[in-house]
Amino acid sequence: MRFYVPEWDDAVDAHYDFEHDELSTLDRQERDLDYIWDIFEPKTTPIDGVLISREQVEETDRKAERLADHGIYDDPVLSVPNWLPTISDCGAWGYKSLPFPPYGNEEMLSFYETLEVTVGVTIDHLVLGSGKEEGRLYLDERAFGAELKKGDIPDAITDVVDVMADEWPTEWPSYVDEYEPTIRTGKTVRSNRSLRPTSRVISTACSRVSRRIRVRSTEMTTRNFVTNSRCGTPRRCTTSTIGATTRSA
Repeated sequence: MRFYVPEWDDAVDAHYDFEHDELSTLDRQERDLDYIWDIFEPKTTPIDGVLISREQVEETDRKAERLADHGIYDDPVLSVPNWLPTISDCGAWGYKSLPFPPYGNEEMLSFYETLEVTVGVTIDHLVLGSGKEEGRLYLDERAFGAELKKGDIPDAITDVVDVMADEWPTEWPSYVDEYEPTIRTGKTVRSNRSLRPTSRVISTACSRVSRRIRVRSTEMTTRNFVTNSRCGTPRRCTTSTIGATTRSA
């Protein structure tokens, strides 16, 4: 067992005013930070390395550009010493509401090489939800708007599936086709007043869900996303939607 601390949490204000119990500045971006490797000597540092998560690196453009330019070990903010190992991963918690990780293998390898981390972790994913009988319904939140809100999803759906809504990536990694070939990219989805660019158009897995939910086309507007209610066969049926249902394992 090895102990790696995340770079985004374990830091203290280098100029903290202990006498008055005040931070040097309220803006964290403007503070000089001391990390655990700044405080301890190499032989006494109580960690085995530093975790670098892509989701945290890309939290702001400023941070992402800085680390891409300098790498982990030459970054002027983190100042990770060369003797301290680093391990990097995707940061699956950041895309927990997506049906698939938004990164591909080549993309992650390039990320690890650019940052020059010691170890790069393979792509992973979190499967959340209460484990309802029919699994999870994944929705692109860009389908919602003034006329259609998340609260408009009928109880007949939310009672039997865990609804996961998040903004989907502009383009899915190529490997997604191998696992779910019905997911595809659509250039536009028409709304009442305009075309919504680069929305996701995918299929609903409704073989079992439709029989239990029995959603009528009038219950969910087709302007933004629809759930097919007329799949009578036990096979997965395809319909143009902005959502996908997966069954529990």
